[in-house]
Amino acid sequence: MLSDTVFRRSVLKNITEYRSGSQGILSAVSNGRYAVIDACNALACRGGEPEGINAAVTIPDSYDEKLLKKLIADIDAQCRTCGTHIEDVAVSTSQHIRKPVITASAFGRNSEGMPAGMQKAGGNLDIIASGSIGMSGIMNVLDSHMDEAKKVYADSVINAAAADAGKLSVADRASLAAGAGASYLVAAGDGGIYAALWRLAADNGCGFDINLRDIPVKQEIIEMCELFDINPYELSSTGCMLMTAEDGCGIVDVLNENGYDAVVIGHTTKEKAKMMHLEDEVRYLDVPRNEESERFIQL
Repeated sequence: MLSDTVFRRSVLKNITEYRSGSQGILSAVSNGRYAVIDACNALACRGGEPEGINAAVTIPDSYDEKLLKKLIADIDAQCRTCGTHIEDVAVSTSQHIRKPVITASAFGRNSEGMPAGMQKAGGNLDIIASGSIGMSGIMNVLDSHMDEAKKVYADSVINAAAADAGKLSVADRASLAAGAGASYLVAAGDGGIYAALWRLAADNGCGFDINLRDIPVKQEIIEMCELFDINPYELSSTGCMLMTAEDGCGIVDVLNENGYDAVVIGHTTKEKAKMMHLEDEVRYLDVPRNEESERFIQL
C-alpha cells in the first residue's frame, strides 16, 4: 500500500497545478479495511462533509461470494457510520492478491462555518490527541491471529481492544475542535500516530516536542502489541485525531464536555526537529515505515 508520505513526496509534488478543494469541493482517498471511514475522517479534518463515496474493490480470483457480500455490507455500514452513501462501486478480480484491496474516495463540500482546510499550525502551539491509537490496526492483526490471542487473553480483553466502527469517525470531534479554535487537524490512519505526527510537521513546516506516554492508548491494545511484538505507535489508528491550538486545554475541555477523550501531548516548534520523550530518553521521529499490522500479517 502506498503510504501518505510517499504519495505526497512522489505524486503531489510532481503535479504542476493541484487544486484540491477548489470551488468548495473537497475530496479524500484512502485504502484498507476502514477505507471509507479513513477517507471521511480526512475530509472532516479539512472542514468537509461527505456527500458520497466511490469505492473500488479488487478481490482474489477464487474469493467466495459470501465473503464478497459481507465485504460490501461492511463498506455500506461504514458509509452509514459517516452519514453518507455509496455513489459508485467497482469490483474487479486479480490472481496476484490473496486478500481484498479496498479503495474509497470521499467527496463533499465545506461544512457550514468551517474553512476549506485549516490554517497552518506554525510554532509554539499545543498538540492535542483524541482517541486511542491502534484500534483499527489491532483488528487487522486479530483477523489472522485470533486463535493465538485467545490462548493468552479472555474474550473480554480481546473485545475491549478491538475496534468499534461506531467510534472510529472523527467528524463530530473535528467540528467541535474547529469551533473551539483548533488551527489544524489531521486524522490518524495507516502508519499510525507516527505517520500523523509526520504529516502534521510536513503540512505546517514545523517540528514538535511531544511526550509519548501522553498519547492515548487502551491498555488492552498495549497488551496485544506486546504479545505480537508490534509497535503501537506505527499501528493503524483510525479513530485517533491530532489537533493544534494556542489553548490546548480549552480544546480538551470542549471535547471532554461532549463525551470525547482528549489530552495535550506536546507542542509544535519553529525548528524542524521532531522530538519525542519517553521517560528520560529522547527520540527523533524518522520517515514513517509501512503500516505495522501489514508487516506483521506478512510474516
